[in-house]
Amino acid sequence: SGSPSIENTLRRAMSAYEDVPGYATRELLLLYNSLHSCDPGHVNEAIQECVKHRIQCSVIGIGAELHILRQLAKDTHGTYGVCVNEQHYRDLLLGHVTPSPSPAFAGQEDR
Repeated sequence: SGSPSIENTLRRAMSAYEDVPGYATRELLLLYNSLHSCDPGHVNEAIQECVKHRIQCSVIGIGAELHILRQLAKDTHGTYGVCVNEQHYRDLLLGHVTPSPSPAFAGQEDR
């Protein structure tokens, strides 16, 4: 058990997608159930790197809404929802089963 880190999660995702070709879809679904994030650096820099690498980040919040997670989803053309009950959680999760269309990262280069 340890403290959650949004920044470390994003950096691991970027590392995992390192060898994925630029024409492929890069998506991250983050299930988050904490009211804080213990980040070693600047999480906003990690978010901007996800934008640069065209990683679409969607978040399902299981607790309360966090501004930084809403910003992550917005900046990366993902979605953000906070479930209010078990059925809503299931609906949010199943909404990610079908691949979403590629987001328009107009004018942004890969890497």
